[in-house]
Amino acid sequence: MTTAKQVPEEVFAHQCMLGGDDYSLFMTTYFQSLLTDPNMDETKLKVWIQNLQDQYGDAAFALAGDAWCRNHRDKLNIAKLFHVKTSMLEVARLAASKLPDDAGWSHNLVPSPKGFMVFEAPFYSLDVWGRQFNIAAVSWDQEFSQSHGKWVTEFTFYSDNTDPNDFYNQARRKTGRSLSVGKWEPCHITAMADGWALGPNVYNPDGEVVQSYRDLNSRKEFEGEDELLHTQMAESSTNQSRLLYAIFALMQQSIAVTEQVTNKQYARQSRGKQRPDSLVTVIQLRRAESHGVSLGTGRFLLYRTPVDAHWRNQPYGDGTIRRIFINAHDRGKNLPYRTTEHHKVSTLAR
Repeated sequence: MTTAKQVPEEVFAHQCMLGGDDYSLFMTTYFQSLLTDPNMDETKLKVWIQNLQDQYGDAAFALAGDAWCRNHRDKLNIAKLFHVKTSMLEVARLAASKLPDDAGWSHNLVPSPKGFMVFEAPFYSLDVWGRQFNIAAVSWDQEFSQSHGKWVTEFTFYSDNTDPNDFYNQARRKTGRSLSVGKWEPCHITAMADGWALGPNVYNPDGEVVQSYRDLNSRKEFEGEDELLHTQMAESSTNQSRLLYAIFALMQQSIAVTEQVTNKQYARQSRGKQRPDSLVTVIQLRRAESHGVSLGTGRFLLYRTPVDAHWRNQPYGDGTIRRIFINAHDRGKNLPYRTTEHHKVSTLAR
């Protein structure tokens, strides 16, 4: 569990780790596997590494690792910091499941050109090998791509290396293979250009995209460890792009409210220094109690007459139409409770 006031200090600790050799080595290994990834053909990241390889040969991977760490370390000094409450994340995951697969990405949804977002509690997904991992934070950066002729937002998702419900954390503890990259380990890097379809909410474990990733050498060192027991927190592979779309879209609607929180002690220590900001934008539900009690599985216990969650095309006076999310809620709040033996449970499938 990470509080809003802890975010600046943890981001600063992450920034310090990015300056070390261990993180650079970790990213060097990542970039070596990237060139064998058939799903990265059109990304600027892969093209950049290929250009380095043409110039410097095998040394290109180490150069790419150093450059990536240095670039991300410097960007943290100007990135906006965000903290997502767990109740907000639950509703965002529900909202993501209700989006049409052909919904298009837009950089205008993103609240800042550069940002770092930490979740109050990690959420879980299954990777292409069916292994459970956690996502605790995400950073992003935006730039206009001349090759695509549109804005592109690049995301880096991070896992919490201290989470006991993560398969890889358990495997490392069992075998003594520890990471020296601090609390946050990059687990997925992706990019979304304006207009690109978000895709399905859940990836088919036997589909072509998943199979192509499964054929990579990445994380093959964990083969044979799949019998490890862990608390099952995820049932499928989450489409993280849809989830971020939902979070950013909800931030612009009345269902959510943002609050500015400052870590005053960190602010005093950072005065006059090049460090991440001390100001954190907390993203939470407005009147969270009115949205029902989250059961942590995409279900909300509601009273009176429940209305299922859905997206609606809302016309505005200027002639534009914007997709807005209507969360599951009680219709007729002033009516008496249902007189059934049990409260109604509205199942909101992800």
